Amino acid sequence: MTLEEIVRERTFSIRDAVDQIAARCLNLQNEIIAAEDSRKRSYTEITKQRTLETERRRLMEEAGSKVAEAQTELEGIERQRSEAVDRLLERQAARDDATKRLKEAQRLFEEAQERTKDSRERIDGANRELAEKEKERGDYNSQLRNCLMQSVECYLAELAKRIEHAYLAQEDRQKRLAAASEFKKARHEKLEIGDLCDQLDQLRILVSMATVPPVREMLQSSIKSIEDQLETLYPGALKIEQPLGELGLIEDLHYYPDANGKAVFLLPIERSAWEKIESGAACREAGEAFQLLWSMAKELQLKPADGRFDLQRGWCVFSSDYDPDDVMLLEGFDLPLPGAGSLRFRLSPVPPEIREALTHANSNT
Repeated sequence: MTLEEIVRERTFSIRDAVDQIAARCLNLQNEIIAAEDSRKRSYTEITKQRTLETERRRLMEEAGSKVAEAQTELEGIERQRSEAVDRLLERQAARDDATKRLKEAQRLFEEAQERTKDSRERIDGANRELAEKEKERGDYNSQLRNCLMQSVECYLAELAKRIEHAYLAQEDRQKRLAAASEFKKARHEKLEIGDLCDQLDQLRILVSMATVPPVREMLQSSIKSIEDQLETLYPGALKIEQPLGELGLIEDLHYYPDANGKAVFLLPIERSAWEKIESGAACREAGEAFQLLWSMAKELQLKPADGRFDLQRGWCVFSSDYDPDDVMLLEGFDLPLPGAGSLRFRLSPVPPEIREALTHANSNT
């Protein structure tokens, strides 16, 4: 699988959860805005009703004062009693109306206070849920970054295995070619081997022409007997005679920009192989890893000032002094295999989301 396929497979469920959380966060933010608007309207209504309450209280006090004045006039001036009574009744009605309006203002004020309380509770609840969702989104983002980093490690491990298999396949190819050469030489130089091979060729021709089943079975038995003799003398001789296919492999060697914008190359060399190289251990793992580093340095014409090889989360990397645009001008390099053939490595940038995960991981180490 390619790196992109591994990433897509391992992050599908997490991406879906992150999208759902992001949608819920947007809804909560809209609810908070609506609640804030309602609260502002309630505060405006409270201010308005308080102003009306003050004005009506003033009117009630004025009406009460005038009632008292009218009562005094009624006691002092009997002649004007009828008019004073009318004024008294009128002003009592005004006072009653002001009292009624005051109660209505108080009722509206209490309702506005209740709406403000409800709005505050909704805002507090939405803020609590928003904080929870933000934390949950952070947790999912952390899981996503971990999954992406695991995808990188999985890709490097699979690439290391493919390189190892290429070495083994090429070595097997060389052994088979050497064995084929020895068998061919024996066929021409040793009379008994040449006779057996000639007999085998003739019998195969006769089998292809035979139409009677018993005769065909007898010929096949003879072929099996000769093949067994050749296998005993030259193990695998008949398989070696089969044509060998050409070995070819092109792989992506990924890089990403570090915090300073310099390219860091991810190499398919595990910590154990790197430590064996550093200790000078003579083993197959260290030899193949060193050959990869040497081929990269040689063909890309790397100098000590161009960067350094070191470990990063258990894998070898080349922290270069190249800008990513400079790396795009490089054509990659070949890794020679035993005997003949080579592996071709293309220099490819990592996908953007993996670049962000690598940058985040490096900033925390």
